[in-house]
Amino acid sequence: MNLVAWYGGLGLITLGIILVPVIKEKIQYGHSSDRVTLGPFLARRPLLARMTVDWLVPALAGVTIVAFWPPILIYLGWMQIKEIRTPTNNYDKPFRVEHQDLVTKASLEQIEQSHHIEDPLGAVPDLPFGHLNPGWQKFRGKLGPKDEIWAFSSVYKTWGPQYRYEGYAAVRRNKVRSFFVIKRRIDNNQVTLTDE
Repeated sequence: MNLVAWYGGLGLITLGIILVPVIKEKIQYGHSSDRVTLGPFLARRPLLARMTVDWLVPALAGVTIVAFWPPILIYLGWMQIKEIRTPTNNYDKPFRVEHQDLVTKASLEQIEQSHHIEDPLGAVPDLPFGHLNPGWQKFRGKLGPKDEIWAFSSVYKTWGPQYRYEGYAAVRRNKVRSFFVIKRRIDNNQVTLTDE
């Protein structure tokens, strides 16, 4: 009997550890995140369905945690160790053009001539970069008298696929000041600006 009491007590402690983040979220935001996503759906449901979600499911989850706390603690510990051992990543950093991404130096005239769009159907404006022209004009307006324009090709890693960005960068004193992206695609090591 004493062993069952210890087992149950440790199960309740485990339940408390798991509930702490949920309670913190409820105190901080006034609700839990699942209530935000399920809220409109639950408001239209009958009373029995709302009681099931509000009371029955949490009660069954609590009983399950109390009854099976050893494998649950092992799993949570394993997840924490896995998270600690996983090296930090740069996935949350915004895209930037680095000096090593620069490919070739170009002039405004060369760029505008090579990217001038002529659409025989008239769907695209007859301007450099077509529909992207307002962005190009904004980039061009930021250029200083001593800025050099370089074509760039840069790989950007995300949680999903790895992307290759291509475009033009304004460089002053070997520092990239601003950039204009003209192409983004999933990186499969094919055509780049230098190959066109």
